[in-house]
Amino acid sequence: MNIFVDTVRNALDIAEAELRAKGIDQRDIKDAFEEMKMLAEAVSKRYLSRGQIGLKHIVGDLFPLVRRQAMYWIKQFRRRMSPRCAVKHPWQVIVEDRLPIELFNVLESLVSRTNFGLITVKTRKDCVFAFTRERRVRKVFNDLTDQQLGKENFLARKIKADKRVEAIISEEKQFGIKYSYEKEIIAIDFYYGFWNEHGWPQYQ
Repeated sequence: MNIFVDTVRNALDIAEAELRAKGIDQRDIKDAFEEMKMLAEAVSKRYLSRGQIGLKHIVGDLFPLVRRQAMYWIKQFRRRMSPRCAVKHPWQVIVEDRLPIELFNVLESLVSRTNFGLITVKTRKDCVFAFTRERRVRKVFNDLTDQQLGKENFLARKIKADKRVEAIISEEKQFGIKYSYEKEIIAIDFYYGFWNEHGWPQYQ
């Protein structure tokens, strides 16, 4: 499995260097190559790990608890993505929940597989993950729920008359996860936008 991943990554490094030599801006290709490297590891685990396929096989009996928790969070995200801007948290979703340390350890091990699209700050009291790419967040929840969540049905939903709300995840507006080891409480927050029936954004 490691040979497969190393081979693919080496080939991608060569291809990236060749594109840079041809004058292509590194900013235009960096994210694409980082994601392909991340996918190489996922593919190797799915097809070359001798039956140990997916998170549910790795964490065993804990997986039903992890999956149920993740599905609950997604439901709360969608419910709180209202087209009506709240005064307290304008165009922002904040969800707090109790989470046993055993389940957070599963989440942490999953998130920490790669640093692509992720900023991590960890102390003895807290652990903070800040995601800067929507695809990176969606990959985490795909693994947690054992589903293939598309962009159109993950942190997005349509409202009547072609109106829609959708998460905004970038380097400026990050998807954050903060966990308190002492209190065993997880806080998840992110920003979202609302587009009217003409496709015009109605947020700031």
